[in-house]
Amino acid sequence: MAETLWESGLGRKTFDLQQDKTGSVICHTLHSKLSVADCWSMTGEQLWESVGREIMLSDIKNDKCKYLGFLSCTRYSNPTGLAPSSYNQVLKMTKGHVAIGGGGLALFGTGSLWTWPTTLAQVQSRLLSTEKIDPDILMDDSAYRGTVGGSFATTLGSVLHEVGHCFDLGHTDEGIMARGFDDMDLFFTLGSAVVRKRGHLDPCSSYQNDDDISSVSIGRSNSCTDGDYSPRFTSIRRSDSISKYLEGYSQKRLRYQQNKEASGVFWTSSCAMMLSKQKWMNSSTCSNHKETICGVEVCCELGVLEIRGEGGKVMKFWTNDNQDLNPESLSAGNSAATNILAITNCGNVFKKSLP
Repeated sequence: MAETLWESGLGRKTFDLQQDKTGSVICHTLHSKLSVADCWSMTGEQLWESVGREIMLSDIKNDKCKYLGFLSCTRYSNPTGLAPSSYNQVLKMTKGHVAIGGGGLALFGTGSLWTWPTTLAQVQSRLLSTEKIDPDILMDDSAYRGTVGGSFATTLGSVLHEVGHCFDLGHTDEGIMARGFDDMDLFFTLGSAVVRKRGHLDPCSSYQNDDDISSVSIGRSNSCTDGDYSPRFTSIRRSDSISKYLEGYSQKRLRYQQNKEASGVFWTSSCAMMLSKQKWMNSSTCSNHKETICGVEVCCELGVLEIRGEGGKVMKFWTNDNQDLNPESLSAGNSAATNILAITNCGNVFKKSLP
C-alpha cells in the first residue's frame, strides 16, 4: 500500500496493523458458531455477512478497526480426477470459498493459502516458483498459470483488491481494482514465473449495486449515505458487465506481460487520491465548510468525486488537483450512472444513489 501510493506521487501512506506491547502484529482467532457443514452449504455472500455479524458481536469488535479474515474450513475436492478446464469448475469443486471485501470486512477462503510463504525470506522465491499445481488434489487459483508462484501472486493480489473495497474503492478499467492484482509477482520481483496462455479470468469477488446495501446493518462505518450512516459491512456483488470488463483487462494484461514491460499493480488516479485522503491512512482536520456538489452535501472541501455504474465501476471522476473540470458536469446525461461517491480533504466519505 505504501509503495503503490508513493509511486502515485502521494507519499508513503498506509494503514496501521494492530500490535501488542512488544510490537508484534496480533492475529485473532474467531471461533464461529457456524459448523463446517453450515459453511459448506452457504454462498460466499452469506458467509461474509454471517462472519461480519459474528465479529460485531464478539469481544474483538472495535469501531476503529477494519477486519481481514481467512476462513479455515475451505476444502477442495476433485472426485473426477480430471483437470478443470475453467476457474468456474475449480470453484464448483471448492467448499467454503469466499473472496469478498467491503465496508469493514475482507474475507477469504484458504484453499490456496498453502502457496503462501511462512517467512519474509521466502517471498521472492515463492513468487518466482514454477512448481506446477496438481489440480487432482489442490485448488488452482493462479489466473490460469498453473504454478505455485502464480497462485501466491493472484491470491495475495486479490487480498489487496478486496481491502481496497474496504476503503471505498470501486472497480476500474485497469490497475489493482481490475485484474492488475495478478501482477504481484512483477511488482515484488525482477523477473516473473513462466506464464502459459490463460483462459478467461473470473471476477475476484461477487458484486452488488449500492441500492442493496441496506440489507446488512451491523455496526457503523465512516461512510455516509444521504445524510445517514451506511452499514459497516457492505459488499459488491456480481454482474455480467463487471465480468466482461475484468476479463477484457486480463487479456490486455497477458499481452503486456508477454513483453515483460508492464505491471498492473497500481492505483488509478482517483483510487490513489481516495486512499491518500482516507482517515485510515491520513490525519486531517475538517474545516466545516459545508457545500453541496452533484446533490451530495459534504462537510468540507471536496477531495475526490466519482460517478459509478453497475457493480461499483468507476465511470467518471474528479479530483481536487484537476481544477479545470467542473464536478457538477460529471453526472449530466449519463443514464448508466447509479451512484455518486465523494471523499473530502478531511477523509469523510459520502454516498448518494442516483434515480
